[in-house]
Amino acid sequence: MMKGEEYGFKMYLETHGAQDLSQFVERSTGDYFLSHNHITHEPRTRSGVNGFRAWLQRRETIGFAEACDCGWRADLGPHYRIKAEFQTADD
Repeated sequence: MMKGEEYGFKMYLETHGAQDLSQFVERSTGDYFLSHNHITHEPRTRSGVNGFRAWLQRRETIGFAEACDCGWRADLGPHYRIKAEFQTADD
């Protein structure tokens, strides 16, 4: 990931109240939901591979996301993806 992309991702996380999945998945509560960006991925793609990002996001920001049925990490249950109108060039 290039420095500008990393900055954009961090700004998105700060703006939308998200937390990086790899650091917080075990501490997740009902206050958070699992979300990912629009980058093409496989069912077991790890966050950070080829621009794909996944994170836990605060429940009150769910208006920025939509239910996703892509099959990614089905073992973690339902998840969401960021709505197209909220995606940025850094996503």
